[in-house]
Amino acid sequence: MCVNVIRLIVSVLGSSTCVLLASCKMNDNSSSSPQQVTSSSYVVEQGGSTVAVIHAIQGSDSVAAFYSYDSPNGSSSSTGLEVSDQTTLGVYQDTRTGDTSLFIIHDKPQDGSGGNAQFRLHGAVGAKVSVEDDPGEAMTLNATTGEGAFDWNWGACCTDGAAVTFPSDDICVEIEPVSWNGINSWAAVDSSGRTISDNLRDTIRICRECVPVLKCNAPNTITPPDAPISFTATDSSGCGTVSVADVSCSAINGSGKVIDKSDSCEVSFTGDTITIDDSGGVGDHLSWTIQATSTGGDLIEQTCSVDVVNPGKSGGRPVRH
Repeated sequence: MCVNVIRLIVSVLGSSTCVLLASCKMNDNSSSSPQQVTSSSYVVEQGGSTVAVIHAIQGSDSVAAFYSYDSPNGSSSSTGLEVSDQTTLGVYQDTRTGDTSLFIIHDKPQDGSGGNAQFRLHGAVGAKVSVEDDPGEAMTLNATTGEGAFDWNWGACCTDGAAVTFPSDDICVEIEPVSWNGINSWAAVDSSGRTISDNLRDTIRICRECVPVLKCNAPNTITPPDAPISFTATDSSGCGTVSVADVSCSAINGSGKVIDKSDSCEVSFTGDTITIDDSGGVGDHLSWTIQATSTGGDLIEQTCSVDVVNPGKSGGRPVRH
């Protein structure tokens, strides 16, 4: 899973919805081969609360082909995601190149109603407008400042919207609706085909989910004279606060039965660090759980352990990650 945070702050006077992003991983083959692009999970927040964790839409075509402007629906998008009187948001990723694009679609073709909307885009540094629906409408985007302005007007025949492609998936943008008419709700599509929608209201933040990558930073073995000894767990992703929990001490007796050695082991932990004051003796097995929470609210756990051996059998005690 991804460990780099992407923040898409989508400020659509709207509701809990989601925009989706993805991360890309290069194929080992030659440059003429397509990239292997892995869909990432993204956290959707509104009003300071997580609304959903969603995934990106992916395809083996450009975002322009995905949007399919003017074909077959004239002056409209033709993604199949269009909904009458609704603004549809999403992120599309071209699996051939890894290009990541935010798309916005207003309304549905031939639904008998038109509308208008003004959105402002903030934080889109290095991005470009890759699809204009319709060409010639007032759409400006300054790649240096990341500021953009989009003014749309559409009739009953058509949709309006745009796609903005970013230089990487390391995105932090804000979409600010200034005004709208003919739009009653907005939604974002998930790669599974589901949608999350609501009425237009608060700022929406979209962030690529940061998943902790935990490391025990403990060796495979220790010897009784090593105590007292401490091990501090870490999260190499930098997105979680690590803590230690569920410490146990056990051994296997001569009949192969696991016995509890908690009375002979002296172990304490605070925050991300465990301290072994007394390992209990040769043959003991100490284990503990380290944990941290992803930005999507998922608890990530990993089990760490050390075996207590005779000083002459430690074998260099390689570090257990």
